[in-house]
Amino acid sequence: MEELKITGVVITSIDYKENDKILTIFSLELGVVKAQIKGVKQAKSKLKYACQPFFVGEFFLIKKNGYYLITTINTIENFYDLTSNYDRYLVGTIILETIKLTFKDGMINEVLFLELLKILETLCYETTNEYMILIKYMLNFFKLSGYGLNFDKCAVCGIKLNGITYLSLGAGGLVCEVCKDEYDIKLEKNVFSSLKIIDNVDLSKLSTVKLNNNVLIKCLMLLKLNFNSIFKVKLNSINNILI
Repeated sequence: MEELKITGVVITSIDYKENDKILTIFSLELGVVKAQIKGVKQAKSKLKYACQPFFVGEFFLIKKNGYYLITTINTIENFYDLTSNYDRYLVGTIILETIKLTFKDGMINEVLFLELLKILETLCYETTNEYMILIKYMLNFFKLSGYGLNFDKCAVCGIKLNGITYLSLGAGGLVCEVCKDEYDIKLEKNVFSSLKIIDNVDLSKLSTVKLNNNVLIKCLMLLKLNFNSIFKVKLNSINNILI
């Protein structure tokens, strides 16, 4: 029986039968994979640590009766420090939920996988504002999914955006005042400028940016609406930081 090795991040873990779990893993090689890990709920199991969200490792799999079984796991990173900071943990769960909601089994996106690792490293080990990290991730998620927001040109007519700007959920982008319709959402100037700044700054330099948290929350509210509209889902976990 052929054994496969994948490098992946645990997105979710659910109980299965008496002592097993089913892991949803976002992997570099196979995209999203669901795999059973046997006996992990037993007291003496040495693999419990690998069933937590954010765990990154090498997973050795065999396919049996159409299902993947995990045989061995090697640790790469567990991002354990996220569990000691509630706000950053919440942001991390939102990031993982974007994968859970939008990726079906077998969907591969190598660039997004590498982006996810960089984002989690920054969230866990850097002092960068966690809301800015989430905004940066969501903006990049849109780009890598083919729905990037253009902060320079209207998504409908293509003219330069230099005045009042709207988020058009129908057009899937930012539009000028001429192209807006009655359902489009007007962006406050500081919200537009904050989103544009974060979009243009490299993740490694994001810690140098100082923006108001209230404005960042407004940015996230817009990005949530855009995410829900594009992917036809509800990113419910983000509500925990928008209250």
